[in-house]
Parts: sequence; C-alpha cells; structure tokens
Amino acid sequence: MAHVWRVPEPDRPPEPIRPRRARRPGRLLAFGRRASRWLLWTIAGIAAFLLLVWIASYLADRPLTSYMERRVNSRLKGYSASLRRAHFNPFMFSMNLYDVQLVQDAHPEPAIAAFPHIWADLEWSSLLHGRLVAKFDFYDPVLYVDRNHLQQEAKDPTPVTQHGWQEALEEVYPFKINLFRVHNGTVSYLDRGGTRPLEVTKLKIEAHNMRNVRSKDREYPSSILAEAVVFGRGRAKVQGNADLVAEPRVTFKGDAHLDQIALDYFRPILERYHIVLRKGTLAADGSVEYGPTSRTSSSRCSKSPGSTPTTTSARRPPSPSEPRRRRRKKRRARCRMPRGPGSRPRRSTSPARWAW
Repeated sequence: MAHVWRVPEPDRPPEPIRPRRARRPGRLLAFGRRASRWLLWTIAGIAAFLLLVWIASYLADRPLTSYMERRVNSRLKGYSASLRRAHFNPFMFSMNLYDVQLVQDAHPEPAIAAFPHIWADLEWSSLLHGRLVAKFDFYDPVLYVDRNHLQQEAKDPTPVTQHGWQEALEEVYPFKINLFRVHNGTVSYLDRGGTRPLEVTKLKIEAHNMRNVRSKDREYPSSILAEAVVFGRGRAKVQGNADLVAEPRVTFKGDAHLDQIALDYFRPILERYHIVLRKGTLAADGSVEYGPTSRTSSSRCSKSPGSTPTTTSARRPPSPSEPRRRRRKKRRARCRMPRGPGSRPRRSTSPARWAW
C-alpha cells in the first residue's frame, strides 16, 4: 500500500485588521428625514391650533360684548354703561374694552364719562411674589359733570362710593386690582350755561401696590402719583402713599403742589356763597394726611408774579339783634385791650366793668 505524504503548506501571514466601516450615510439621512417630517407636522399642528384659537377669539367678540355689558349694568346702581366692543386675548389673558359710555339714569344726556380704551391684564411681576392680581389702564378717558349731575347725586340716598364701581370692574376682569393707571385724562365741570367749564387736562394717575403685594404690612403701602394741567396753564401734582383698601375709608399721606391756578374760573361757584372774585392766580405747596382718626394739612401759599388777586365778600342782611351783639363785642374788646401807654381807665356804662 502506497503512502501519500502531504507537503506542509507554508504559514500565511495574518490578515491586517481593517478599520470598522462607518455607518452608511443613508441611514442618518433617513432618520433625519423622519425626524424633520415629525417636527414639521408638530409645528404645523401647533400653528393651526393657535390660528383657530385666534380666529375664535374674534368670533366671540359679539357674544362677549353683550355678556359683559349685561354683567356690568347688573352691578351699577343709578348708572348705566354701554360698550361698542369687548375682546379677550387668549395669549396674554388680557381684556380690551372699546368705546365705553357711562350715563346717569336720571340725566342720560350728556354722558357722564367716556372711555375710548380700557385694558385689563394680569400683573405678571406679582407672580414672583406668589399673588395673582390685575392691572387696569384707562387711555384718554373723559369725565364730564355738570350741576344737574351733582344735584341728582345729592338727592340720591346711596353714597357715591357705593354705586358698584369696584364690583363693575371685577366683572370686567375677575382678579383684584393691584395697579391702576390713567393716561391723558380729561375732567370737566360746567356749573351753568354761558360760563367757562372748569377743565383739567393731561391727567395722569398711577396707583401701585394697591393690594400690598410687594411690601410688608405698613400704614400706607400703596404709592400714588397724580399730575394734570389745570385751566390750560396751571399745574397740579399730588404724590404720596395711601392705603386704598382700609376700612372704613381710604387713608392717604403725601405732598401737593399747585402752580399758576387761575382763580377767576371759580367765579360762578363762589357767587352762590356771596363771594365776588375778580382775578388772580394761586401757587401753593403743602402736605396732607387723611386717615380714619387724623386729618391734618399744612400748606404754604404764594402769589404768582404779575397776579393781583382781589376778593370782596358781600354782607348778608343784618338781623335785628345783630347791632346789640356788635356793641356788646366792642365793649368786651375795650375791656380786654388797653388803648396805649399813659391812658387812664374809665368807668364803663355797664356795672362792675372797667374799659380803656
């Protein structure tokens, strides 16, 4: 039997280690396409939802206006309100009222107040203090009052502060007011026909921290600032602190400044009190404190350069007993005040009384 011998094969060199191939770029592209498609559809869905919400907010203006007008009038007493349009912004959680008219039921013509634009919004900075409060801004408001309005208000047994003003504002926006601002306001009072109205223009009012959100409890937590142009050229400014939620009444402490206030505008009003005023201007600086137990004020008045105020008071008809009282007062004054050095006392006509 023949033997077959196998020739040993020579040793092969080890194969070199090849680097691992990177992932195919096609997989990354496919994943990127799927992710971008999903992101695109998500963004498109959110945009479509926001667009529908924005359109729905405008479609709800008419029913919201009717509802708002009905709720506000249910809170007012002796007055009625009307508004042209109410709009709620769902993105900012704000309420906008346009062309609001306020009339007195007894005298509906003319309107007592007009508000072209009222903006109610959340005071976002108060969220840092853990409070949910609102802010109100009144743009270009006009307040008109005449003598008929005041006479009707005097006859009304309901006080001015209890006509439901705060409750009506809470119907507009459900949160408590912490910031109140008036921009470019106008206040006019007409005493009677043919006279010049008492007009205050460019009125600016700012009341901060009305609910005492940002500060510790103290006597006057709210800051108040009011500025206005009086009778065309005069200036008035009031600045201080107040407690607007105090019971039973509001408290205030601050400073007041008046400059170039023309006094002849008050002539029709002062004539009813038998005071005739010809001309003059008023400038004054002072401080006022009004509280439940204290009412103090200190002022410093000065006459503006070039003004010559002149006032005369008309005497009322003397009563039959007035001459007797006048003579008695003169005798008492002579008894208390000497005429001068070297004068001798003389005997008065009344017994047991000396007069000089």
